[in-house]
Amino acid sequence: MLSSKFSGLIIAVEELNHGEKREVFIACFVVIMFSAGLNVESIVRNNFPPTQFLWKQPEVFNPNFIQHHLELYIKPQYRIGPYLIGILLGYQLARYQRIPVKPQQSNRYISKSVLSQIILNFNNSVTMWSVAFFGIFFGLYGLYPALQGWDSIAWRAYHLLYGALHRDIFSIGIAFLIYICHTGIGGPINVFLSSNFFLPLANLSFSAYLFHMIPVVLTYMLVPFPIYFNTQIPLFIHCFVQLLITYVFAIICTMVSELPALNIERLLLSTPPKTTLKPIPPTDSELQLKTSEKA
Repeated sequence: MLSSKFSGLIIAVEELNHGEKREVFIACFVVIMFSAGLNVESIVRNNFPPTQFLWKQPEVFNPNFIQHHLELYIKPQYRIGPYLIGILLGYQLARYQRIPVKPQQSNRYISKSVLSQIILNFNNSVTMWSVAFFGIFFGLYGLYPALQGWDSIAWRAYHLLYGALHRDIFSIGIAFLIYICHTGIGGPINVFLSSNFFLPLANLSFSAYLFHMIPVVLTYMLVPFPIYFNTQIPLFIHCFVQLLITYVFAIICTMVSELPALNIERLLLSTPPKTTLKPIPPTDSELQLKTSEKA
């Protein structure tokens, strides 16, 4: 599964580097929509819920958790959208990095053009924050109707929409949040997310992603099920234990495989830094020194 995803990502990156940018964006959109269509077809054919339920399985959906996991949840063709959105985000961030620094406006007065530019930037900021908030909120809480088992025709259509697009919409929200913080309009949220506390967790995120499902299943097998609780604290403790186990093994995985692989990659693929400074010939240096002494 990882190899097929990785191959697709390499192809997309190469196309962005060497192909027509507009055509690549259109191709990514077509692939995302095709993946969403595959999700709809599988959900309708098997009566799957919009995504896997670990705590509560409404009776209106197919109760076969393993079938859902094997046929839909882990297949790359059903979840390729967020990877493509991440690649497009990286391309936009790289383009932003290449924009030259704009000259500072004078503080003595604000011309009409500058004022209109400020208003335009404000509107763009509000739009981007709205998209980021909606995407993240919809991805996290849009599952509530399915979790309640609402089964009218309209809600069935909503379940299909959520099952087909919730990963993509959530990824778009995260992408806009990253872009907002990267371009300097993140404010206190950017300060919080950029704090040094998150640096170790960020470096371990990929290994944690690869390993996280094992402690999730392990803890479910060890605790009595169903879990009865009167407050939310037992659920938080349960999830905290899963995170703790995940990151302990993510540290081991990173130290054993990921960091050595990165070091080998640097050794094999690194190029000597290019410099525009040319060394001055020794004769010129001595001539300049003698001239300065005579002066």
